[in-house]
Amino acid sequence: MNPTVKVLYITIFGLSLLNLTILSTLYIAEKYREKHFRDIIIFWFFIIIYFIAQFWPTQNEFFIALNFGIAVVPVILITKLSIESARKKPQILRYILFYFFALFLTVISERLGLGFIAMSLPIAIAYIIPLFEAFYISNIKERKNTTSLQKVIGYILLVWCANCLTFVFFRLDESNLYWGWSITYVFFNAVSIFLPALSLESSKRQETTRLNEQVALKTAALDQLVQKHQNLLRIIIHDLNNPLFVNKIYVSDILKKYPEYPNANKLLRSHTAIESILKKVRDEYTNAKYEEKNYTFIKDAIQELANNFEDKLSNKNLTLNISDSITSGQDKIVFDSTLFVHSVLGNILQNAIKFSQDNSSIEISSQTNGKSLKISITDHGPGLSQEVLNLFKKNHPQIPSLGTKGEKGLGLGLVIVKDLVESNGGHISAISHLQTEGNTNHGTSFIIELPLVSRN
Repeated sequence: MNPTVKVLYITIFGLSLLNLTILSTLYIAEKYREKHFRDIIIFWFFIIIYFIAQFWPTQNEFFIALNFGIAVVPVILITKLSIESARKKPQILRYILFYFFALFLTVISERLGLGFIAMSLPIAIAYIIPLFEAFYISNIKERKNTTSLQKVIGYILLVWCANCLTFVFFRLDESNLYWGWSITYVFFNAVSIFLPALSLESSKRQETTRLNEQVALKTAALDQLVQKHQNLLRIIIHDLNNPLFVNKIYVSDILKKYPEYPNANKLLRSHTAIESILKKVRDEYTNAKYEEKNYTFIKDAIQELANNFEDKLSNKNLTLNISDSITSGQDKIVFDSTLFVHSVLGNILQNAIKFSQDNSSIEISSQTNGKSLKISITDHGPGLSQEVLNLFKKNHPQIPSLGTKGEKGLGLGLVIVKDLVESNGGHISAISHLQTEGNTNHGTSFIIELPLVSRN
């Protein structure tokens, strides 16, 4: 071996050993424990053995040809990963059989004294078969389905095929060793760089496929749930009509026979409100479109709200204080009056009554800046925790909790309120102070802000 080639060999060997040392250290330190990282370590381990064997001091042509076969592990590693990245199954057993058949032919050639080319050519062909198959799959057969990185590696493997043949025909020519080994080392480095990149790309694609499958399953389950809820909604819309119709007849009879009955009008108004809410639900369900806008006068809405909850307020001896800005105002908003009174204000006032102590008060006030209206409903109950406020902000159902007299709920009222207010171009917020020892300033305020209708 001439001095130049010897220096080159030592340099290549040292760099290869450095690669293996760094990779092994990182792997042992558990910085990188992915499968592809382990494959790179195995790759460089056999490359080092390959270099050691090729430059063993005492060797003949047969020994050099056999040592050429040590590269079988790196060849199979890169071939396997390349073909798998193209979503095909590599024929590993077939490649191994080709390799051992090639070794058999190498031994036969040595026994027959056929020379170095005849001895090393079978091994080179055993390498070329899997390498070219990987190139063919990624760059020709599955070209439309492979990435640019896969195609680049395919071309590298094609060059590797040519490199196998140059080893067969020029390995014994010492004048070619310098360029031959330089190209070989650069070649191995390129493969070791692209190997993890290809593996990561493949892992990402597999993870994307897995996530897409999960999304498909979740979507199917959600579709079933939506269909179930739609069927339930259809039943509610359809089957409530008949009992409501009968109820309306009886209420009308009561009004005719007993016009002085004090609660008959309340009962009729409640019945009308239920009919109106069902109509809105039916319209939403059938995607009915209306150009006509529904206006609500705040003064009338608050008065109707107070009448609807008169009995519940009386049960706890609660005082409902309505500000002068409401009772004497003429503010008007674009909002269906039934939904605004029963589903928005009603749900908030229901909660305020539920969590208020007997003999306390609830305040309803308003303020306007000419463009929008703010309505505040404030109670003096125990207040809401930060967890409940966070659920409200995210519009998640609340965990049902009992009122001061054991009143029950479903935890859906505020979700309905928030949806309706925001769908009408408004905004709702909450301010709450928890009841603690010595703290008299406790309770919760819900503030609804909605666009005003111009009075002009």
